[in-house]
Amino acid sequence: MAQRKKKPLPEAAPAACAVDGCAAPGAYKAPRSRADVRDYQWLCLEHVREFNRAWDYFKDMTAEQIEWFIQDAVHGHRPTWQRDNHAAQHMHTEQLHEALHRFFHEEDHRFASKTRQNARERQALAALELDEPCEADALKRQYRVMVKRFHPDLHRGDRHYEEKFKQITAAYAYLLQLYQPHAS
Repeated sequence: MAQRKKKPLPEAAPAACAVDGCAAPGAYKAPRSRADVRDYQWLCLEHVREFNRAWDYFKDMTAEQIEWFIQDAVHGHRPTWQRDNHAAQHMHTEQLHEALHRFFHEEDHRFASKTRQNARERQALAALELDEPCEADALKRQYRVMVKRFHPDLHRGDRHYEEKFKQITAAYAYLLQLYQPHAS
């Protein structure tokens, strides 16, 4: 579950501006120094405007230090580590290309035949009005019920019942082969 962010406690502004001799309310915060920008002082509107005009974070920094600061800002001035190139050194591109080619271009015939077999099993179960999974005993009971219901002799040679009876018989033979334990 996501945690809610806690609202920071409001910092109470001091009664007066931090500039000596100023009695105006200190309603605006400004950093005390570049070294610790989270250490604030409270200034009045007039003094915060003066502070902002005079504030130059990069004052007294060399061009190299400024460039380093900019590059370090990309990851939020947090520490980083060198990535390990060990795996890339041992990867053989030819083997990788061959494996990718087999994966994307060659059909896995075992999977395809298993899928067809599962589809055929589902069709056979549907013909016998059974659900997956099914045990051999339930298969035999349902087969007897279906044979009694669709036997052509009971329906005076009606073609529809003959076709349904053939489907039931074929489905039963197929499923019996799947579900019966093989004799060794």
